Amino acid sequence: MEEKKAFEQFVKDEQAKVVNQFLNPEHPLVKQHADILNLIKQRMLAVRLRNRYAVSGWEKVQEKIVDEQNLNYILKPWSLQEIKIYESEHEVRLPDEVKVYLMEIGEGGGGYFCGEKPIIVERRYDPIYAMRLPFPITSAKIHDINHRWGIKAWVPLDNGAEHKEELEELIQYLKKKKILHKNNSLRELFALPVFPDRGFWCFGLVAEQDPLLVVMNGEFEGEVWIDSLHYGVEDGGYLGPATPEHRKFLSFIAGSVLAKLEGGTKTSEVGDWL
Repeated sequence: MEEKKAFEQFVKDEQAKVVNQFLNPEHPLVKQHADILNLIKQRMLAVRLRNRYAVSGWEKVQEKIVDEQNLNYILKPWSLQEIKIYESEHEVRLPDEVKVYLMEIGEGGGGYFCGEKPIIVERRYDPIYAMRLPFPITSAKIHDINHRWGIKAWVPLDNGAEHKEELEELIQYLKKKKILHKNNSLRELFALPVFPDRGFWCFGLVAEQDPLLVVMNGEFEGEVWIDSLHYGVEDGGYLGPATPEHRKFLSFIAGSVLAKLEGGTKTSEVGDWL
């Protein structure tokens, strides 16, 4: 017990050392997001130290904090010039929170997340082209679908799917909530001019399977959404916010690192975390 208390104090002392230690301290985005950047860095440090404590014990952690052997924690910050070149070459504008994350935290760092996959910025032509296109979903096209967190989301309708037996539970729920009534239809509620496979950057996965997306433009720009459309409506597939609060990128990353600290699904915060 005393050793654990000493270790927790050691973590707090080390966390204090990283506060406001920015690579670009005078940049307007860094000043704007300093608090959440500090929180992410402190939580990431706690993840790394707790891992070393579990593997090596208290004495080893005191001796050496650096993780040369663990490539899973490596982060590669981007310079301002690298961001400028990326946006110019690919004709895409990165959301401000993504920019400042790359500037001060960086690509990589899978060890800080539950799925242990690193964050990698897209460089392939087709996904980047799709990122530039308008995100077609608006607030008029997301609805209460009886999600466990109460979020509003979009569901796909294909080939008259509104009449399929598998949708009956959703239909009945929408009718009960008076979202679906005699003056409208499922198609009116959820139909889009194009399929929503554009206007976002996929930066990671939930549970190694459901894509996490940063919306690149439109009404929900900068928010993190989850895509579970591959399940189909009958199995609860939807496209919508990854958290009830519609968290943007930095707040979502902070929540994801906390989920890692607290054991994934045991986290005190509600969300589909990286």
